[in-house]
Amino acid sequence: MAHLSGNSYYVNKVIYDVNVAFKETILARINDNNYFGESSEEDELIMLLKDYIYSDLIEKFGEMLESRRLQLHISDKANNEFIELINQISYTQILALCNRVAVFFSDKVLIGDMTKSVAKNAVLSNVSKFYNRAVESEWALNHAELDYIGKDLEFFITRVLNKDISILKDVASVENLRNWRKREKDYNKMIGRAEG
Repeated sequence: MAHLSGNSYYVNKVIYDVNVAFKETILARINDNNYFGESSEEDELIMLLKDYIYSDLIEKFGEMLESRRLQLHISDKANNEFIELINQISYTQILALCNRVAVFFSDKVLIGDMTKSVAKNAVLSNVSKFYNRAVESEWALNHAELDYIGKDLEFFITRVLNKDISILKDVASVENLRNWRKREKDYNKMIGRAEG
């Protein structure tokens, strides 16, 4: 609680320890990184992964634009189109498209073909437009380097899904995560039969 009196300011801080008891079997599964995946619905995991990917990509795109002295404006329509990309292509492909858009628009502003305010309002929707143009022209989509991802996304992938972050390049889309998880289950069944 804060109290302001004249020129004095006092802050009282209380730290609470919360004791949570787990059964030994659940604690072992948490420590082995498989409790969350086994205890969650597949659709819930897919939606959470999609949310984490979206947040991470938007943050990175904003940083790309800021490094080029541009800003990111998120309109509802452009935002929905961007979210749809997460259902169609991989994280690394979207990241590569974001980089291309950032370079393209900063070059347009630099040579005077566009104002910063026009660029600000157009960059997000153009990620989808660049993708659609690539599909129509049958161009191969590049992948960005997977050198750094945000801590939340990394935690979700490594600790909750118990996977390596390389799935952000390998999984063609978040919706294909269902097929990826199914293949993994089928593979585990085959190993079980071979050993049994």
